[in-house]
Amino acid sequence: MILNVEGAIDELTVLNVKLQNPFTAKHWIRLKYAHLPELPLNHGFDAGITFGEEPNDWTVDIPPFTSIEELVDILNSFRDNQNRHVISAFYDGREFEMFGNAVYDITLTEDFQDFLKCPMQVIPALQGTSAALFKDRLMTYSHWNIYVKNLKGMFDGMAHSELLAKVRDDGTIYGETHTFASDVRNLQVSVIPVQKDGVIVTGYVAKSNYSIGLEFGV
Repeated sequence: MILNVEGAIDELTVLNVKLQNPFTAKHWIRLKYAHLPELPLNHGFDAGITFGEEPNDWTVDIPPFTSIEELVDILNSFRDNQNRHVISAFYDGREFEMFGNAVYDITLTEDFQDFLKCPMQVIPALQGTSAALFKDRLMTYSHWNIYVKNLKGMFDGMAHSELLAKVRDDGTIYGETHTFASDVRNLQVSVIPVQKDGVIVTGYVAKSNYSIGLEFGV
C-alpha cells in the first residue's frame, strides 16, 4: 500500500500526517516516488547589494533562487524611491551581464561578487560587468533529504538516523526499506535540502509543494 504525502517546504519543515491505524515496529516503509521542487541554485545573499553612497544609500537582500534566469528577474525588479529601475541584468544561457542605471554605484558583498565572477566589488554608475556563468558549476545544493520521525533509518556507522531516503534533482532516489523504532500514530515527515558540502539547510522556503509516495507493509 502507498501513502501519498503532500506539503510545503518552509520554515516549519515538518509535516504531520495522522494515521487511522498506527505503524508498528513490524511495519516496513520505503520511498516509492518523489515529486519535489527544483533544488535552489543558491541560498541567496543577505544584504547582497548596496546602491548609492552614504547617507543616501540602501541595501537589498538577494533571496534564494533556482536558476540564473531567476536571479536576473530578481535583479531587474529592484527600483529606487522614484520607481526607477536601478539594475539591468541579462543572461543568454552563457553570458551574464549587469549594468546600473547611470545614477547609483552598485556595491556587492564579497560572496555575491565571487558568485558573479565580478572583477570589482563596487561597480561605478556608468559601468557594468559581465562573465560566463554555468549553473552546474555554481550549484550550491546536492540533493533532498527525506526524514521520518521515529524511523530506524539509514545507518551512519554508529547508529540509525531518521533518514528515509535521498533524492537528486533529476528524481533519482537513494534509499532502501526501513522499519520503525516503535509505534507511530502521527507520522512526521521532513523534506530538507542539502548543500554539496553536506550542510543540511533548514528554513528554506520552496515556491511549490512536494508530493511523495511512502510504500509500506508488514
